Amino acid sequence: MIRKDTQCAVSLFGRSTVGLICVSAALAFGVTFSAGTTVTAEDLLSDQKLSLSLDAFPTLKLAKNIEESVGAALEDLSKKYLGYASCDGGTAEDFGTSVEVLSDGPEFLSFVIYADGYCEGAAHPWHSAETVNFNLETGRRTELIEFLPEEWRHGDHAEDTLRVVYFNFVGDLPGECAETYATAFQEGYLQLQIGLDEVRSELVLQAHGLAYAESFCLDEARVPIKWLEGAGFHRKLIRALSGYQ
Repeated sequence: MIRKDTQCAVSLFGRSTVGLICVSAALAFGVTFSAGTTVTAEDLLSDQKLSLSLDAFPTLKLAKNIEESVGAALEDLSKKYLGYASCDGGTAEDFGTSVEVLSDGPEFLSFVIYADGYCEGAAHPWHSAETVNFNLETGRRTELIEFLPEEWRHGDHAEDTLRVVYFNFVGDLPGECAETYATAFQEGYLQLQIGLDEVRSELVLQAHGLAYAESFCLDEARVPIKWLEGAGFHRKLIRALSGYQ
């Protein structure tokens, strides 16, 4: 749990980062949430902005139309997380966010938004990890599926293949987690998000979709560029991951 008085100097889950911008509820919104206080998204939006903007990625040098496109999408993300922060009009007792920047151009902007909180009356706290990618050639958000090998992109084949790749690179899982993953894989609710770590030249596969009680098992897999080249990934993606080599 990221508490509202947290000052982060390391990744949430012990991961190394290209850049880590960690903000608490008080820092991000200028608001302190406490029990018995109702804060709506509209209240927050009228005065504050979530600290998720192009200013957080200072190395980006974008054409004006690309900057406008990315900026508009970031604004939409800000509104979504402000809704989470206010429990969509309910009572927010705790909330925190952090952003782990994986790549900041020139080919792609890739980052993960971590958020967690608790809404009064809920059965348990919630948390999320959302991987966000922008193709900086077009300014459009992408899930990176279009840059997978051509033969993967038929029906559900790409998603199934990614799951297999994930299991091959995720490393050793605790016994109970291995069983959890096997069940999630068989029943089809284990999903994957794709990110790009340009500094480490790795594709990042972030697992999500597990039930709250099982979410302690979530982990990421990192696939090295050499493997991606051999598997036939799109040259734009390979070029992006080759920039620091």
